[in-house]
Amino acid sequence: MRKSLIILLAAVLFTLVAMAACNIDATIGIYSEAAQSTPSTDVVVRNFIGYFNGDYYYLADDGLYKKNETTKETKTLFKSSDTERIVNAYLELVGNTAHLYVFKDSKDMSQSFPTTLTYYEDVNNLENGHVINGPYTGMLCNGFVWNDTVICYLKEGLANALDIQLDTGATFEVLAAYKSEMTYGGIKEGYGFFSIKITTTGSTDAKYKYYVFNGCTGSKSIDYEVTDTTMQKRSYCGFQCLKSTDEFMLLYMDTSGSSNYSYAKKLTDEGGVEDYVTLTDNMKYSVSQNASFYDPKGNRVIVKCTNYFDEINLSDGSITQRKQQYAANICTADISDFVRKEAGSNIFIVGTANSFLYSIDMENPDNNPVQL
Repeated sequence: MRKSLIILLAAVLFTLVAMAACNIDATIGIYSEAAQSTPSTDVVVRNFIGYFNGDYYYLADDGLYKKNETTKETKTLFKSSDTERIVNAYLELVGNTAHLYVFKDSKDMSQSFPTTLTYYEDVNNLENGHVINGPYTGMLCNGFVWNDTVICYLKEGLANALDIQLDTGATFEVLAAYKSEMTYGGIKEGYGFFSIKITTTGSTDAKYKYYVFNGCTGSKSIDYEVTDTTMQKRSYCGFQCLKSTDEFMLLYMDTSGSSNYSYAKKLTDEGGVEDYVTLTDNMKYSVSQNASFYDPKGNRVIVKCTNYFDEINLSDGSITQRKQQYAANICTADISDFVRKEAGSNIFIVGTANSFLYSIDMENPDNNPVQL
């Protein structure tokens, strides 16, 4: 009897252990699934895409997300994988609606079209999208796309070719592409700067040109051939639209090895550059991160450097280092871009390499940036 009781107790104990193990497995599965519904804390925020109806849209190195301003809930829109990567995205605001363009590339180079650009008419319904004919090799997150024969701007589901005046048989390589924007009267206009190298079949000579296009109208603001060989070799690191009257500022690195950068206060068709100024003092120990924005209230362009911000005063050309106030907490962060939150707003959203979004309020520049 006693032996039977021991055997019975052992059987019951085995059953309980097995049930507990099943519950542990189930619990791990639940937590694993929940963890996969939000981005990892070590992802890199590559671009802030836009703001619409209380949601911040941003691109991380592992996918495209939106984060609610009030609830702080983060939702995955598209996930990158081992075979397909989300390269960039563009949120087009039209009235009370928002369209989404998603640019992906494939690691399978045997495919006829290694990149795809998909248009979603309603950002709240991402089940079915329309693939826009291409393929394209690059995209800016304010709606410009390109390959080796055409540069286009995206508008309501269509890729509209821009006028770049190529000779027959000519192709080009985009050496640098930067976006900027200007808001006035509640309207936000996107601009694109393109530095390109043009080659023609059978010719050993190349042309270097830069263009500035208005992404809302498709109009060309600047079409300039760069004949200065020194300027051809410089690395661009930023571009800003300063006024709604097509006044543009270009920043670029000096290739002399001194880590200084220069800027043209105004770009033109005729002379290419007006008011060319070289800034030397504050760049000796720091390098621009290809991120800048225009603060119209302070009449300055602000450039993110390695360990601080450089403020370029457009009235007198002076430059000031900034590590506190709006630069606090993010002065040493790796920042890819600054994007105005909404048309008419002087609040800028930045993404950092530590997976955080921050808000900079240039109406109150003495305030520290706010983590979203």
